[in-house]
Amino acid sequence: MTWIGCGISLAGLFLTLLSYTIFKKLHKKLPPKILISLALSLFILLIVFLVGAERGSVVTSKLGCQIVAGILHYFMLTTFLWMLIEAINLYRNFVKIFRSGGDGKFFKNSSRIAWGIPLLIVVINGAVEPDNLGNDQFCVILGNSFYFALLLPVALILFINFIVLIMVLRSLSKNQGSKITSTQKQSLATQTRITLACATLLGLTWLFALLAIGDLSYIFQLLFTIFNSLQGFFIFVFYTLLNTDVQKEWKRVFKMKDKEQGNSSQPVVSTLNREKYHVKSSPRVGIYGNSDTPPAEEIDLSSSTGHLIKQRQHYTNPTYDQTDNSSFKK
Repeated sequence: MTWIGCGISLAGLFLTLLSYTIFKKLHKKLPPKILISLALSLFILLIVFLVGAERGSVVTSKLGCQIVAGILHYFMLTTFLWMLIEAINLYRNFVKIFRSGGDGKFFKNSSRIAWGIPLLIVVINGAVEPDNLGNDQFCVILGNSFYFALLLPVALILFINFIVLIMVLRSLSKNQGSKITSTQKQSLATQTRITLACATLLGLTWLFALLAIGDLSYIFQLLFTIFNSLQGFFIFVFYTLLNTDVQKEWKRVFKMKDKEQGNSSQPVVSTLNREKYHVKSSPRVGIYGNSDTPPAEEIDLSSSTGHLIKQRQHYTNPTYDQTDNSSFKK
């Protein structure tokens, strides 16, 4: 069940990363950059969880198990932090006081926080409590490290996340920010609700994963599978599939392919058409007196192309006597 849930989630995250990385127009702005970082962090987290969370299949040594537990610890914290940064960016775009710098500066500072602080926590925890990184069955963080180095930071991040998103929704309901149009307010409200739902889903998913070790492991594994399959699918649907900018880019790609396939057969048709209508459009000076156009009965569009070419060769033959015009008409 875990493989099925993670597989669905990984597929959605892969399509999201693919869409936002191959199209330069999409990842120029700040929100797509945050989304790419979030999806990448969650993508790596799921892969490491599938491959190395259970000791014995791939990871056999104690050191390897500790490394896997540290990696899981790190990317779990980075994933929740990027979710928080997305919420802060929504609030920053709505409340003027948060716009103290440009988007580039905000993203650089956010990257330092989201990738740097978890690394510091993981290194300190590994140095102080190395025995809490995995056991004989699972390569996850355990003991006091679980409560103080993982559960406490995640709970704090989620709490701040919810507070920020609720403040955004409250500000929208009070019609603050008069410079924002009604359409922009509606779009911002939708984004806020999506971010809030995604943060809730992410928090519950990994809470069930951590609680899946014990007497109620089967129940929590089932819940983890369901919620885990939803989080990647949720991100793909609301951030990629329903995004009009992403739809336009993919439509443009498929239209270009259709044009290339259509143009592949065009040269042959164009050549035949030129050959076919050359007799009709080509001037024939002196053969028909003052008229440059051959008689209508001699241009039979229903005849074959070879017959028309033969007529053209006959008209342009140097040995053809142009003075013998009357005999030809007969």
